Amino acid sequence: MVEPDENESQKGADYDGTIRVWGNLVAFVEKIDTEFLRACKALILTHDYLERSGEFKAAAKVALRQVELIYYKPQEVYDAMRKLAELAEDRDNVEKAGEEEFRGTTALCCS
Repeated sequence: MVEPDENESQKGADYDGTIRVWGNLVAFVEKIDTEFLRACKALILTHDYLERSGEFKAAAKVALRQVELIYYKPQEVYDAMRKLAELAEDRDNVEKAGEEEFRGTTALCCS
């Protein structure tokens, strides 16, 4: 019997040797597929709920996640989408900080 290498799963993408796979690979892929479909269904339900409750920014983030998971896109498009999402998140953080500063200034002026 051949003993598996302890670090078999830690070999990099540039490894040229043989990598042994233990277990049933087809069953593993089917399980991953089932989990992926379950996650997609949960995203759809979450998106619908957020839209009905009026949380449109959160619904937009969930919709972006759906697009990222389902559709193929070249790396350049993916990078641009991530950058746009980060910019939108940064803008939201700046707006929240500005609102908090305004509230603090108003509290000082009106007290």
